[in-house]
Amino acid sequence: SIRADKKLLSDSAVTAGLGLLSRTVEKLRAEYFEVRRNLHSPLQEHHLPSLLTDRPLVRVNSDSYVVTHSPFLLSCSVEGIYDLCHTHFETAFGSEIGSAFEDYVGRLLNEIPGAKVLIEEKELARCIQGKVCDYLLAMKDIVLLVECKATSYSSTFATQNAIRQDNSTTKIVDGFGQLSNVAKHVHDPVLSSRIGEVGDRMVTGIVVTFKHIRFANSSIYRDIVDSQVKLAQEFTNVPQVLDCGALETLILAACGGHSISSVFEEMFCSKTIVPPEWNSFLIEFVIKRFEIGSEPKVPLLEDTLSSFFANLSEAEAEQDS
Repeated sequence: SIRADKKLLSDSAVTAGLGLLSRTVEKLRAEYFEVRRNLHSPLQEHHLPSLLTDRPLVRVNSDSYVVTHSPFLLSCSVEGIYDLCHTHFETAFGSEIGSAFEDYVGRLLNEIPGAKVLIEEKELARCIQGKVCDYLLAMKDIVLLVECKATSYSSTFATQNAIRQDNSTTKIVDGFGQLSNVAKHVHDPVLSSRIGEVGDRMVTGIVVTFKHIRFANSSIYRDIVDSQVKLAQEFTNVPQVLDCGALETLILAACGGHSISSVFEEMFCSKTIVPPEWNSFLIEFVIKRFEIGSEPKVPLLEDTLSSFFANLSEAEAEQDS
């Protein structure tokens, strides 16, 4: 409801957007039965994603919609654009989103407060043979390796075989290989001259994906990765997969005064039977630590939002004149 008094889009654009995000009750019912009619076994039904993840609205009539799950609607505001562009302009969009996403992740990492050294891919490639990751972030208590993969899970099912064959899994496996290759060289003199001796600092890595990859840190993925990549012994703990939203929340926690290493330690020390997802863990982490009215802010995100509304106001003023 931010600036809800402002009209950002024409009525026709809003109507078109609602159409892309919704199904009628009849259409939803028909697709529900069609998907299940094609199952080879009733056991497969447990692996089906909800039909509401990509279209979270149910159209009741010409001007009434039901929001089935508000987080789905919010995620579609960003991920839906990705899906549309990837579907209709796959080649051109793929080359553009990769570099733009990598640049955005680098800008986010620069928002982490405190003394740090951020080394980019080009510099890493000059001192390490083989494939390298996109960023190395060194702080007093952590050496964080980061690889960006602007990918999403495309299979219908979330079974072990489907995950193994999905293109996103291939990219994640490649990302773990890149992280491991750099981790093996964190003690090399060339890197030590830039980041200092590693000492007892935590050494870990993350593959940052554009969209959320379900179960990406589960034993299913772990088995796939372990069969294809020999993870570097230099890692303090197993590298993780975080989507862009989770990374933003991680940076938010850091801007609130929490070290990246302490967040990782608490995540890995979680005593739940099923390991928590990074997204839910980080959101809860921020909510628990900060009272209403004292939430931390990421300057990059705050400035971008302010700039957006400033440009919007200027455009409205020009139209009025």
